[in-house]
Amino acid sequence: MSTAIETAETSFKLAPFNPSSEQIQKKCCELLIDRALGDNNNSNSNSNNSESKEGGPVLFDLGCGDARLLINSAKLYPQLKCIGIELDNAFVTRAIEQIQTLPRDLQDRLYVHEGDALKDQIYQESTCPVANLTFIDDASILYLFVLPKGIEKLIPLLISVVEKRKLQKRNFRILSYMFQIPEWDPSVVDRSSKGSCPIYLYEFLYEE
Repeated sequence: MSTAIETAETSFKLAPFNPSSEQIQKKCCELLIDRALGDNNNSNSNSNNSESKEGGPVLFDLGCGDARLLINSAKLYPQLKCIGIELDNAFVTRAIEQIQTLPRDLQDRLYVHEGDALKDQIYQESTCPVANLTFIDDASILYLFVLPKGIEKLIPLLISVVEKRKLQKRNFRILSYMFQIPEWDPSVVDRSSKGSCPIYLYEFLYEE
């Protein structure tokens, strides 16, 4: 899910805040997280290739809003670490308040950074075990719900991550809701959600 993300220089918005529906969140889990965990009946997939250096898949949501997708995903998958980046302080505050109501084991796998998603190194000091995970170094799965112009702005960062995962021989997946990433061809296009809104899955699989 996305919110307004602006740079100080241009006030460019990746996307307006528009929370992903429960149906879309479920589909995200089925297409993105299950595959990363090797639970999608894919015998050729090695789930270790999707793990961060600290073990376990790492889900990033760039422009995570109030972090509802991250929170729901963390509840469903105890192996998953969930990191969001959000510029709007109001949504960051709301996300933190929601996370603080959760059991400690969930809190330890959830973190939301306040900052610009176009800049990777924006992180604040925290005692949360996953707060030091970065998108470029640790992300194994990414959820995007941003406008085409926002995707265009993100492409250099996404290419950097894909190239790094290739060198690391680690799998990387991107799920983009509504809009394609023009740099690559999707491995899956799903239109089964309400209104036939498309979901594009991009898989970069690098076997050891």
